[in-house]
Amino acid sequence: SVLPFEILDNTYEMFENIAMERNVALDVKGSPDLPVIQCDRERIIQVFSNLIGNALKFSASGKKIIFGGEVRGSEFVFYVTDQGPGIPINEQAFVFERYWQTGTQKKAGAGLGLAICKGIVTAHAGRIWLESRAGVGTTFYFSIPMS
Repeated sequence: SVLPFEILDNTYEMFENIAMERNVALDVKGSPDLPVIQCDRERIIQVFSNLIGNALKFSASGKKIIFGGEVRGSEFVFYVTDQGPGIPINEQAFVFERYWQTGTQKKAGAGLGLAICKGIVTAHAGRIWLESRAGVGTTFYFSIPMS
């Protein structure tokens, strides 16, 4: 049993200084009274770590990253939203494959982060998906079933 707020708070603490150094605002959404969820706390923090790390990679100085979580029906849905360049529509179907990197902006990394995220979320019987618009940004979502 884990309180989602603790996951959000710990994740914020992990990235607060890195975001400040890059002049990227980090905004966490979620209240302390969110319901308890059943998950591996460290693995869910790892998913956030990968998603926020990517968001920071693609966020220019002065931009904002928003992350949080909320109950949606029978799932608890976490999200990370950036104001980066977005992921081209023709590449979105491939983002969770091993070694995938966007063709528009190759950045340092092995291309395994999103595949690892998918593996962790799937192991929790959850889902992971994204919404992205060129020039506007990307939101990654992942869910954990409420039991």
